[in-house]
Amino acid sequence: MSVKEKRREEIRKKRKNEIADAAMRVFLKKGFRNTSMEDIINETSLSKGGFYYYFKSTKEILLAMMEEEILLELKEIGEKFNGFSSTRIEDYVVFIIDYLINRVFRKKDENTIMTMLYGEMPYDSDYLEFFNRSQMRGVLGIIAILRHYFPDIPHNDVLVPRLIFLGQYLNGMALVMSAFDARESFEVHLPYIRRVFLGITADMFELNDLERV
Repeated sequence: MSVKEKRREEIRKKRKNEIADAAMRVFLKKGFRNTSMEDIINETSLSKGGFYYYFKSTKEILLAMMEEEILLELKEIGEKFNGFSSTRIEDYVVFIIDYLINRVFRKKDENTIMTMLYGEMPYDSDYLEFFNRSQMRGVLGIIAILRHYFPDIPHNDVLVPRLIFLGQYLNGMALVMSAFDARESFEVHLPYIRRVFLGITADMFELNDLERV
C-alpha cells in the first residue's frame, strides 16, 4: 500500500468511526426506529454527500456497528492470548468464558444497541440473517483462536452448536438486562451463570470440571 493509499484508508476509517460514534449517541437518545439519517449527520462534521458516501441508511450503520463489535472482541481475545504463559487448554477456555460473560456487564451501551437490532428481526429478515451470520463468524473465530494454540481440539458434532447456544444465552442475558433494567439481578446470580457456562463448555471440549480451574 502506497503512502497515499494508506492516508486515504486512515481518513476513511476515521470518518466511519466518527459516524459510528455519532450513531451510537443518537440511537441511545432516540432509539433506532426514531432516528433518521439527518439526525446522525447533524452529529458529525461531514457534509450530507460525504456522509452518504459511507452509509446509505441507518440500517447499514447499525449492522456495521455490530459487525465491528464482533471483530473487536475476537481481536481482544487473540491479543490477550499472546501474553498467556499457560499451556493448559482449560485456562484458555475459562478465560474466554469469563471474557464473554463479563462483556455483557461491561458494555452496557453496546448491549442496548444490540437490543435494538433484536427488535428489528421479526420485521426484516436482513437483521436475522446478519445476526446468524455474525454469530457463526464469532463461533468459528473462537475455535480458530483455540486451535492455533491447541491443534488437537476434537472435531465433534457438538462444538459449534454448543458455542452457538452459549452465544444465544449471552445475547438473551444482554436483552433482558437492557429491556428490563435487570443488571443488578444478573450480577447477584453471576456465579450460577458462570457455573452453567463452564459446565457446558467442559462437556463440548471434552475437558474435566472447569469450575476448579
